[in-house]
Amino acid sequence: MAELLLRGLASIAELALEIIIGYVFYATGWLALRLLTLGHYPNCRCAWPTR
Repeated sequence: MAELLLRGLASIAELALEIIIGYVFYATGWLALRLLTLGHYPNCRCAWPTR
């Protein structure tokens, strides 16, 4: 019974760790793209035509 509980807790911890690592990779990529394109797009609405 204790082994089953530990397996369940390990599965939940692994899933939470994967989600956290995914967010870290996403945030790192987003930050890298923002820094690489820092001077290229001064206004983010420049691609949309205004009336």
